[in-house]
Amino acid sequence: MLPSTRQNVMTARAMLSLDLRRVRSESDVIRAVLSLLGSTTTVASSWQQVGKALRACRTSNVIRLVGLNHLEQVAPTAAQQLFRVFGRHNSGASAVIQEVIVGDDYEAVVYCTTLEVRRFASGREEAGAFVTCWIKCAASEEATEGARSTVEAAGWHVHTVGECDAVQRSDYVDNPDALTLLEQCYVDGEVCTFHTWTVARDS
Repeated sequence: MLPSTRQNVMTARAMLSLDLRRVRSESDVIRAVLSLLGSTTTVASSWQQVGKALRACRTSNVIRLVGLNHLEQVAPTAAQQLFRVFGRHNSGASAVIQEVIVGDDYEAVVYCTTLEVRRFASGREEAGAFVTCWIKCAASEEATEGARSTVEAAGWHVHTVGECDAVQRSDYVDNPDALTLLEQCYVDGEVCTFHTWTVARDS
């Protein structure tokens, strides 16, 4: 799972738009990002230059991606690298956050599933959780396997797996919290929430 690009910032932020509807290559994407960030570098454009431009930003912004579907079709590797660079920057301890969100024009297949999981210590159950995962992928089987991998990597044992359904924005019209998580999944590729409980032990 990529580092989350959505983080809380207490100060007001400007909204910037990164138009990707006419890009044709990775180089086009890099140049578009550098231009948006106001970089005047004269060296050959690279993702390293994007990282430097991000570190040079002194104000926090919200960057809306317009035309992401087009980018994922013509240069899918560049789309992944774009998210990776912003995610790496935003996860820095002293980073000036540049939040990335998708435009309302973006459409992607996202599956949502809920797992019941357990954690054990010394052979005894010590905690449990319901984990809801949103995963951007092509098939429900892939989403279920991705959710399993995520919770197992976090040290949990899967107890049961619920239904895995494709979801979209219209499913969350009356649930703004879930809509926010879906929007984050569009950017990060995977988002999971844990609702945990502990098991009391006999003294």
